[in-house]
Amino acid sequence: MLAIDPRWLGADREAVRGLIGLAGPYNFVPFRVPVVKAAFAGVSNPADTQPVNHVSRSDPPAFLASGDKDEIVSPANSDDLEAKLTAAGSSPLCSRRPCWAVDGNRKSIAIARSGS
Repeated sequence: MLAIDPRWLGADREAVRGLIGLAGPYNFVPFRVPVVKAAFAGVSNPADTQPVNHVSRSDPPAFLASGDKDEIVSPANSDDLEAKLTAAGSSPLCSRRPCWAVDGNRKSIAIARSGS
């Protein structure tokens, strides 16, 4: 969100030279998970909390990685952001890795070797 939505960094956003997103929640409305519902309970415009809704031509280059086995943040989030960035004139580099899974604590990404 910092690299995409100018409200957060203002003029300092111009210093951002790239965005690396690892299994990011870029488009997750409607809120379905209880903890997410609670975190965003007071938000009057949920769509405004979604990075995909703030994409513009001035966004920095992006690398987006996700795992096809991620059950916490759907890989579709990266697909949606990639599509929006592409439509805005960017050329994001995206990688969907087989067998990646993000643990429930969101602290690490496990990468399985090819063929395993």
